[in-house]
Amino acid sequence: MFSIRMDMRTRIKESTEIIDFIKAIEVYDNLDAPRPNNMVLKSSIIVMLYNVVESTITRVLAKIHEVIISEDIKYYDLSKNIRNLMLLYYHKNREKNPDIHNSLEVIHGTIDFINGISGFNLNYNEMAKFYSLYSGNLDAKQVRKVFNKYEITIPENIGGNLKDIKNGRNTLAHGEKSFEEYGRDIVVARLEMYIQNVTIFLNSVVDFTEIFLNEKKYKSAS
Repeated sequence: MFSIRMDMRTRIKESTEIIDFIKAIEVYDNLDAPRPNNMVLKSSIIVMLYNVVESTITRVLAKIHEVIISEDIKYYDLSKNIRNLMLLYYHKNREKNPDIHNSLEVIHGTIDFINGISGFNLNYNEMAKFYSLYSGNLDAKQVRKVFNKYEITIPENIGGNLKDIKNGRNTLAHGEKSFEEYGRDIVVARLEMYIQNVTIFLNSVVDFTEIFLNEKKYKSAS
């Protein structure tokens, strides 16, 4: 999880550095010098913050699968939540492959897994091809929903601004507003609040995932 934290901090630091640059521009006295478009920079920070949320969540989920796979755990030794993920992946794979010949490997693998012949071997990227836990619209509520599937509970009292960030990113991505137009309504203080909010929320996600992994809560309690 160390590399995930470091990457997250690096990405957030990039947003903070742009805010510092915006502040410097706003007090710059040489009006004859060319100046960057502050509104575009502010909008860019919204996109950057959403990207760090999605990137961090994806990497944390991939890490969960990586740890479980490394232990070669059999079907009935896993928690019901993890077993459910494997079965849902199997169902979605079959649903998206009407020709059964395209799913034979998955069928045999699932049968071997349930019968205890093989351990859990489903990496997150493979699962996401057929059973995606989210579709590019992550806010705090959606992140909690995703992690609940693993039985990881993220506190309710953090992450309130992630919805604003998600909505802003979608507005920009879908071209509903230009970067300059959207940035006119954003003040630096709000961006600083967003950064703090994202930092607290993502650190909490990593913290609770580490507890989940360290205490091996992905295993059956029986």
